[in-house]
Amino acid sequence: MRILIVDPEYLVALEAESLIQQSLVQQAAGGFCLIAMPRDLPAMLSAETFDVVVIDEDIAQRAENSAALARLGMPVVVLTFHADEPVRSDGRLMVAKPFEDDILIAAVAEAIRRASPPSETG
Repeated sequence: MRILIVDPEYLVALEAESLIQQSLVQQAAGGFCLIAMPRDLPAMLSAETFDVVVIDEDIAQRAENSAALARLGMPVVVLTFHADEPVRSDGRLMVAKPFEDDILIAAVAEAIRRASPPSETG
């Protein structure tokens, strides 16, 4: 499991990384979280693949970032100050800032579930 976290506030990204690492990533062998600064996002998305991207809404809405995220089809968890709904019409999971630990973890877990191929049963 590979999770990319992008937020203009490094301490917010660091807190998200710590929570996700402790709650979800340690359960997945070989999984990790990576923090990227907003200016590095296009290069990160072109160089690596991620199972989930946790990203600040303003950064996700920039044309080049929005296009890259849509093209790659990775599940996205959007951190926002404007979260009225937990899921937007485009399917993106929304988490209000400042985030509550359990809500962030639940959103990332849902994004991981969405990214996982359906299991085949007999």
